[in-house]
Amino acid sequence: LTGAYYSDQLMTLTNPPTLLRTDETVNFYWSSRSPDPSISIDRFTVIWTGAVQTQFNETYTFYTTTSEGVRLWVNGQLIVDHWVNQDATEWSGSIALLSGQKVPITMEYYIITGTPSATLAWSSPSTAKTIIPQSQLYPGYQPEFLPMTDGMTNGQFNLQMAGLVGKGYVLQASTNLTTWVSIQTNEPAIDPSVALPTNSFNFTHSAATNSTWRFYRTVQQP
Repeated sequence: LTGAYYSDQLMTLTNPPTLLRTDETVNFYWSSRSPDPSISIDRFTVIWTGAVQTQFNETYTFYTTTSEGVRLWVNGQLIVDHWVNQDATEWSGSIALLSGQKVPITMEYYIITGTPSATLAWSSPSTAKTIIPQSQLYPGYQPEFLPMTDGMTNGQFNLQMAGLVGKGYVLQASTNLTTWVSIQTNEPAIDPSVALPTNSFNFTHSAATNSTWRFYRTVQQP
């Protein structure tokens, strides 16, 4: 997955990522208390984006184990939401998926103090519980933070998507940069299985006025 690492930024993420890299899996215990010399000790946030490819037509359970806050979206659904200070704790959520599909996945993590750790595992009736292997993960893009341009509630919003060549994306909005709400769009509907034909896209929204939009492009595949 693509890992966007934000040094000395906790939850608000007003600056671009300090480090952008591809992580083969999410299976980390940073005993040095920092993922990289460029990242501050303890105080940092990571957003992993990309896709996970399933192997069976089954309900999959995804497991996060983190010291402190975590959120996990699979195929646009928020299935783990524990954005709180906590000792290393496992949480899980389940979702029905089709075999062979590459579905968008986003995992967010922050640490304030202590030894950072983060893992992402899965299981299904035909899959023993294990860290999701590199063979089933695909990198994504750096998350983007987009200001709302029309300032209207339930209005039209034009999202400039220059350079978009991937399939799959997630749209979210926030008024405080901490609590994010996934956006249900229509007219026209966003179909995450096809690439957008143009560099801009109009849709209606029901987000609050003066929201900040977060846009995930998740699968690098034409």
